[in-house]
Amino acid sequence: MENRKQMIKTERLFLSEMTLADTEVLFGYWSDDSVTRYMNIEPFQSMQPVEEMIRMLRQLEMEEKALRCVIILQSTGEIIGTCGFNYIDHENHRAEIAYDLGKRFWRQGYATEAVRALMEWGKESFKLHRIEAKVDPRNVSSITLLEKLGFLEEGLLRDYEKIGTAYQDVKLFSWLNTNK
Repeated sequence: MENRKQMIKTERLFLSEMTLADTEVLFGYWSDDSVTRYMNIEPFQSMQPVEEMIRMLRQLEMEEKALRCVIILQSTGEIIGTCGFNYIDHENHRAEIAYDLGKRFWRQGYATEAVRALMEWGKESFKLHRIEAKVDPRNVSSITLLEKLGFLEEGLLRDYEKIGTAYQDVKLFSWLNTNK
């Protein structure tokens, strides 16, 4: 693994800081309609918006308002996706979790492993009491993953996000840290 800050290690993965060196790999994922279909972005058409996204996420991390990691396979050192907290509300011990994987890494348990580790890390590092997830209602795989990890559906947020020119409903899920 190149010289980057490793944050979390799981059985098969490293969750590490995202850097501009990741632009090309992330462009490959974030330009793929099958990967971005349920994300709140349209597929990127060039690497410039990927660089801008990485810079923005790094700035939010420095301000302690968000955190986004690349997910790296320990066995190969390959970046397979990203995960993190889209926002962190320190005062209320709350954060919103998000994740994405390159298509060829789907259905192998990587997202579950990464999200579970990120939840544990968030409880320890940020003393999180509540973790939220906003999911496109059609994203059955993500809903299944969240339910497996103990998230409960709280409701439907109608026309919550604007993606391109269309408004999109999202389902709100939450997990509460009741084991303090």
